Amino acid sequence: LPLQQLSQAVAKIREGDLSVQVPVVSDDELGILAGEFNEMALGLQDREFIKDTFGRYVPNEVVTQLLKNRGVLEPQLQTATILFADIVNFTQICESKEPGTVLKMLNEFFTVAVESFTRYGGVVNQFQGDAMLVTFNLPISDDLHPEHAVQAAIELQRNISNRQFQGVSLETRVGIHTGEVISGAAGSDQRLSYTVHGDAVNLASRLEEMNKKYETKILLSGDTAALLSYSSELEVVGEVDVRGRDNSIQVYTIDV
Repeated sequence: LPLQQLSQAVAKIREGDLSVQVPVVSDDELGILAGEFNEMALGLQDREFIKDTFGRYVPNEVVTQLLKNRGVLEPQLQTATILFADIVNFTQICESKEPGTVLKMLNEFFTVAVESFTRYGGVVNQFQGDAMLVTFNLPISDDLHPEHAVQAAIELQRNISNRQFQGVSLETRVGIHTGEVISGAAGSDQRLSYTVHGDAVNLASRLEEMNKKYETKILLSGDTAALLSYSSELEVVGEVDVRGRDNSIQVYTIDV
C-alpha cells in the first residue's frame, strides 16, 4: 500500500499538484524513500513560491532563467520590438486626486495594459511611474514581434477608451521601434535589475513623446513599419527629426 501511495503521489506531482505528501509508516528503505519524496515536494513548493513571488517584480521568463542558471543572467544581444506607453496628463491627474486613489488608478490601468501586451507575447520589463517599457521577441522568441507589438498597442487603446479607472478616463501614448538591444542584469554587487539597453529603446521612448506634437496615439518607426504585413493600413506622418539622432527617420501612425 505505501508503494501504491507513493506512485499515486508521483502522478500528482507530474500533474502539478506540489502540495502532495505521503505518510512515512516505517523506517525501512521504503520509509526513507517516502521521507525523501516529501522533502522533494516541499522543495518544489519553495521553488514555485519563489518563481511566483519574483514573477510579480520581474518577467516570469527572467525568473525561470535565473533559477535554471543559479542566479546568473548572461547579457544577450537581440533584435526586438520595443514599445513605450505613457499616460497622458498624468501629472495633472495626480494633482487632483488623493495618493491612494492615484495608486489604485495606476494598478487598474496597468492590469488592463499588461493583459493587452501579454496576449500578443509582450513582456513588461519596467514600470516607470505611469510609463511602461515592453519588449517583444525578448526574452520570449516571436518571429512576428513587430506585428504583435502594433496589435497590442491598438488593443490597449481600444480597451481603455470606454472605461474609467477610479472614476478617471485615461488616454495613453505609445511609441514603437524595432532594432537591436542588449538585455541582462545591471546594478551593484548587492542589487541587480533586469533591463534592456540600446538605441532602439531610446527611439521608442522618443516616438512616444512625439505623439503629443502630432496629436496621435501610436507612432512607429519606418523600421517597424517595413516588417508589417498590413503596412497599407499605416498613415505616413513624414520624415521627422528625433532628439539625440543625427538623421531624420520615417514615422507612421495607425488608426485605432
